[in-house]
Amino acid sequence: MKSGALLLILTGLLARGQGWKNSYDGVLNFQCPAGQSISSITSEHNNRYEDRVWDFGCQVTSGQTAECSWSSYVNDFDQVLFFECPAQQVIAGTSSYHSNIHEDRRWKFYCCKSKFNDASCHWTSYVNSFDEYFHWTVPSKNVLVGTQSYHQNREEWRKFTISPHRQPKLNLNLHRQPSVPVNLHHQPRPAASTAHRPETEKYGATGAEKRVTRSQARKS
Repeated sequence: MKSGALLLILTGLLARGQGWKNSYDGVLNFQCPAGQSISSITSEHNNRYEDRVWDFGCQVTSGQTAECSWSSYVNDFDQVLFFECPAQQVIAGTSSYHSNIHEDRRWKFYCCKSKFNDASCHWTSYVNSFDEYFHWTVPSKNVLVGTQSYHQNREEWRKFTISPHRQPKLNLNLHRQPSVPVNLHHQPRPAASTAHRPETEKYGATGAEKRVTRSQARKS
């Protein structure tokens, strides 16, 4: 039996005729093309393997640079996962591997710098139920910047939530802001994202997964 995953490794067409990026129990490694971030997530669970296959879509991200880096693994098996890219960065890739013993996956994420004001993030509600097929699309003018989940040992899978963050229209570069970088203002993290921490913490080792997106507003 196995559980959840995220990232790149192209595999054959599976159920629903979908071109999945991993096989059940297989490693997942995925990166969007340069200048793009993840715009959609599709996943299907298999009870025999207790794992998921994954597919991702990408979108051009306003002001995204080539300055990108991988995080370390952000969760242990069966534990709560909570991750946000550093300020003014977006999720452009993900990677995971599966344990047959724990029927769970460990995850890491690929973040790229982007010129936006990250003061207006919020978390979604959970985007999936245990064992179900799901498809989630980043709302228009939003970008994906974080994810949160908890693992349920009885179901041997994770539940996810996501938080969209606004991305500017292409003509917003005419609306100039002061040249001082936004991250020097030391603004607190959006209240909505921290508000969900207690909810996952109360589950302890049975965590839930959320994704977060940040609104972008070009800086000069």
